[in-house]
Amino acid sequence: EKISRFTVGVQAERARLAQRLEKLQQEDVFAQKVCDQVAAKVRDFLQDDSVPQCAAAVRRQHARALEDLVPALRFNVAHEGEVVEAALVLEEERRTACILDDLAVLCQDIKAEQVELHVQWEKQRASFLQRLWEVSCAQSKVRGVERQAALLEEAINAQHSHAQQLNHLQKMPKAYQRAL
Repeated sequence: EKISRFTVGVQAERARLAQRLEKLQQEDVFAQKVCDQVAAKVRDFLQDDSVPQCAAAVRRQHARALEDLVPALRFNVAHEGEVVEAALVLEEERRTACILDDLAVLCQDIKAEQVELHVQWEKQRASFLQRLWEVSCAQSKVRGVERQAALLEEAINAQHSHAQQLNHLQKMPKAYQRAL
């Protein structure tokens, strides 16, 4: 009677372990899918070059202002006692006014590009924090699966120990026969 109950208990435990193993395998597949999705999102994040493009546009506009427009504002001032034609002075004033207008437009463009750079930076920052959160969640899922796998391994080892006890039961009829 005791042996039958023990055997039934071991078989029931074996069935529970098989169910736990199946569930663990499903969770492992799910965790792997989550990890793959997160890895793809991180790769996409790393390939996003919107911030460097906006920064490059600001640098180009700034360089244009410093290299083209600011030097064009310089003009030769007549030395003391030198006679300069009024038409030449008026032409220089018109040219300077046009350059200043171009410079003002360029400064507005730079300001707008800086706003866009800030917007892109904030989007990238938010995306980075989201990816970081997703990686953390994936790591938690993997750790959970690893913990469950370790617990299942301990249970399987205990089951194996119980099965070894059943091997002794197989020898009992022979020992009984010898004893008779």
